[in-house]
Amino acid sequence: TARNPVIYEVLDFAVGITDKYGRGLVVQAPGVPGFSGVLDFTIRDVMAKWRDEIKPGDIIATNIPYDGGTHLNDVALIMPMFYKDILLGFVVNKGHWSEIGGMHFGSWTSDATEIYQEGLQLPSIKLFVEGKPNRDVIDIIKANSRMPDATLGDMEAQIASMRVAYKRVERLVTKYGIDNVLTAMDKLIEDGERLSKLRLKELPKGVYEAEDYIDDDGMSDNPVYVKVKVTITEDKFIADFTGSSKQVRGPINSPLPATVSAVREIYMAVTDPHAPPNAGYFKPLEV
Repeated sequence: TARNPVIYEVLDFAVGITDKYGRGLVVQAPGVPGFSGVLDFTIRDVMAKWRDEIKPGDIIATNIPYDGGTHLNDVALIMPMFYKDILLGFVVNKGHWSEIGGMHFGSWTSDATEIYQEGLQLPSIKLFVEGKPNRDVIDIIKANSRMPDATLGDMEAQIASMRVAYKRVERLVTKYGIDNVLTAMDKLIEDGERLSKLRLKELPKGVYEAEDYIDDDGMSDNPVYVKVKVTITEDKFIADFTGSSKQVRGPINSPLPATVSAVREIYMAVTDPHAPPNAGYFKPLEV
């Protein structure tokens, strides 16, 4: 039901379910695999900010790149899942909004030199408070978009998908009991880690180094140096980018969450592309 073809045609979104600690259990990113690797950062930021103030019916929005975002158009909505006042986990939907108020129409700003030019920043704010829309916040979003109907339509589509996921988890708890569901969540993480370590043992051990250049940052003709050292042991896969270029003026810098997510994509590709991309599977990985 999204209004934005970047979501419903390009599939520029991801959905996921985490446990109450923010550990990813199930993640689907049909169009942008990189989204699957940042959702846990997003949840942890929400938990750190709101702590005991997370209530049933809350929906929290964030798009800050340094806290688990990518660029500002990619807005994550997070809904806590409660069962009889017990926090089970979180549902998250991250999607590319068509307009977020950047310096250019569409907010895709290839000539931005600071994040304030890229659009409206949403630092883990509550869109819904205990089930009721936070009209002031929604009005601010609406006023900062050149396409407010499309932007809010995308938001509503994300919320609808999360409510479906929430109801299905509730059905599982009703059918199997809360203890069994919580145990199953832990089992998903344990199985993911076990599979990851099995696949890691199949890789040749050693230290591998590579380097390359990005042509420029769009602001100058200077190439941007990228260097990585990958260390593979029996139980660890370590990617070290020490020695790469420092932050540049143009909008090509990659904060830690996005960098970790990119490495997670490669880790999946070289170990098992069909493995479940949950928190357990990424435990042997260090960036």
